[in-house]
Amino acid sequence: GLEQPEDLTWKMPVQMGLLSEDLNRRFYQNDWSRSVAPATSSLFQMECAKIGLPCRLNEQRTPPAYETIHRQRRWQTCHLDGLVEIDGVLGIWEGKHTDAISPWNREERVIEHNWWQFIHQMMTNDLPWVEVSVIHGNGNDRKVHRIHRDMDEETVLLAAEMEFLEALR
Repeated sequence: GLEQPEDLTWKMPVQMGLLSEDLNRRFYQNDWSRSVAPATSSLFQMECAKIGLPCRLNEQRTPPAYETIHRQRRWQTCHLDGLVEIDGVLGIWEGKHTDAISPWNREERVIEHNWWQFIHQMMTNDLPWVEVSVIHGNGNDRKVHRIHRDMDEETVLLAAEMEFLEALR
């Protein structure tokens, strides 16, 4: 955190992620008839306010987006892709884009690769699940995975985060 962040403007994977996230969200909304409040919108801020979840606009992000803040542990923040309500319950929506499904790239790999991100998001925001919409390859394969909150996993992650914070002191 002491160095200036790398300029990711012309990094292809970053730009593909930015472009595909909006497309992924639009397909998800169409396929599942659900509305996603993207973190770049005031709708996201309103959804956070409804459940008393602190958030603030981070103008350093491209595009500017809201980040959420844990209610007690103010150092614990998140950058979500969006929020979605399913059957009256608000949860986290994440859009991912990965290589095509193949014998060496199983469809679950994107979940395994981002597992601790999802655990951190649920813990920080006190929300019960993350709905992960994944575009595989050129989009012929799109899958949705729901990751449910696991208090044992949160305990492991929180211990690691606390150990990290202590090392910074």
